[in-house]
Amino acid sequence: MDTTNSRFIAFLNSWRATLIDNDSYQKSDKENYEKCLQLYNEIITGKNIINVDDSDFVNLFCEGGPVTAIEATTDINSSNRMEEVITSIKKAIAGYDGSINNIMLFIFIGKSTPLLMEEMSFFNNLISTFESDTQVVWGIKQVEESDLLRVAMLFNYSHKWAQYCNFSKLCPKSAHRIRNF
Repeated sequence: MDTTNSRFIAFLNSWRATLIDNDSYQKSDKENYEKCLQLYNEIITGKNIINVDDSDFVNLFCEGGPVTAIEATTDINSSNRMEEVITSIKKAIAGYDGSINNIMLFIFIGKSTPLLMEEMSFFNNLISTFESDTQVVWGIKQVEESDLLRVAMLFNYSHKWAQYCNFSKLCPKSAHRIRNF
């Protein structure tokens, strides 16, 4: 898939340009931007067991503020592998205190070590910790032989920078929400 014309990429670039214009762009912003791009490309290219595509990214992240990316990994053979990665994700988002608007969760797992049904309870538990109006999209991708179970989370949240952004051309249906933060 050619991602150069993606509205999500345009959204990320617009957000990045806004930060640069407002002298707010820091090294952590650059690293986060690059991580978002990397995960976007990983998620939408190739075949997924449970699919997420460009329109999912646009529908989730066109409103609500900057997009943040976090990941957690653990040894694929760990007896508590899903519990370990979900605990890491929970620690990483602990400071956002209910301000998370939209979430994309993605599990990357090796072909020789499939996801077990009982492991999904940890995943469901994570999702249940968010506000009831938080939109969540998730997917699963089998990767070539890997020694790691990896869970990636992209999310946006209410943020002071959102008031400076003008995404109305990319997301006309949500322009009024962004301006009224």
